[in-house]
Amino acid sequence: MKLSHLCQYFGASGRGVDPSPKAVKDGNDSFVQQGATNIKLEVGTAAALAYPDQSFDLVYFGFCLYLVDRDEIYRVVAEADRVLKKGGFLAVLDFDPAVRHKRPYHHQPGLFSFKTQYSNFFVANGHYHLVAKESFSHGTAHFAKDSDERVSVDVLFKEIDAY
Repeated sequence: MKLSHLCQYFGASGRGVDPSPKAVKDGNDSFVQQGATNIKLEVGTAAALAYPDQSFDLVYFGFCLYLVDRDEIYRVVAEADRVLKKGGFLAVLDFDPAVRHKRPYHHQPGLFSFKTQYSNFFVANGHYHLVAKESFSHGTAHFAKDSDERVSVDVLFKEIDAY
């Protein structure tokens, strides 16, 4: 639903991907019921986006990167960079631990969660600039002293002349 809120706030259209056909169907049905004709969800993954180069002004990762397998994370970063326009914004909502770590994912046996500061994947190459960061608790809107409870929203700007 974050996509819906972003589209409404900016008066924009939105596209979303999810590997679950059921989640995509449920989401699209919900948007139709709300009359949101400017939003479309598709089955897919962030590692192989079916969109042209530089097709979006904003790419938003909403609490999903922590579940991306390490074999795929660089493809996901490359795909986001590929579809984001120069001068566009990238927003990441995800865990914000003090120390990067891997844990068994308690919602799905056999999967792992990878907690790290994901905006670093983008700013490390010098093509992105951190515009804003808000760090807070997973359960409240306040900063968490417990690193495992920290979440952040990072907003990055894709430099226009970095290439």
